[in-house]
Amino acid sequence: KSAGIPVIMVNNTPKDGAEEFYVTFVGQDQVAMGRVTGEAVLKELKASGRDGGRVALITGALQQGLGPHRVAGFREAMKANPKVQIVAVEDGRWATALSEKIAGQLYARYAGSGGLDAVYGMADNQAVAAIRAAEAAGISVGSKPKQLIVVGSNCLKEGIDAIKSGKLYSSVTQIPSDLGVKTADTVNDYFSGKKLPKQVLLPTELITKGNVPQWEQKCTY
Repeated sequence: KSAGIPVIMVNNTPKDGAEEFYVTFVGQDQVAMGRVTGEAVLKELKASGRDGGRVALITGALQQGLGPHRVAGFREAMKANPKVQIVAVEDGRWATALSEKIAGQLYARYAGSGGLDAVYGMADNQAVAAIRAAEAAGISVGSKPKQLIVVGSNCLKEGIDAIKSGKLYSSVTQIPSDLGVKTADTVNDYFSGKKLPKQVLLPTELITKGNVPQWEQKCTY
């Protein structure tokens, strides 16, 4: 700022109170990403005949902005049904192996009291890891009554494949190529003299088996 160099922030939500140091932020509303995932969990619990349930979150790194914002959005969605309880929030740090280990520990922890009803793996690699751990523990995964509902985010290829197979209920769009194009366009707008908003947000779309074909070509990383 002191050198007069314009800064455009990308992807990771800036800290509150830092607005004076950057021109604009390009990315997605991370709270909305958590909220739409929470709403998907509530919908699928109801569709599978459950009026409540126990949910565990295996998150991305909680010292970053992304993880806490998504947790906040997910908690916000849960307020619509007080009978659905978040019983665990575990930091998986976006890591596949760590998330699989955490999931296995969670399944063991709650096995004696009826098990979990849903797991939110904050990125699809974490959600798929939770599915693998469930299968290793003999827990049925899917959307039928009494099955474990697993949801993810970031639309990774492995998540798309898991949605197609019926093991992952949903993901949420976060496409690097779209972010790159939007960032380049925003930089161009800045140097063209356009006044930029403080946030340039990409759409947040829920991906399920019903609309997965339209996302297969983009969610390939």
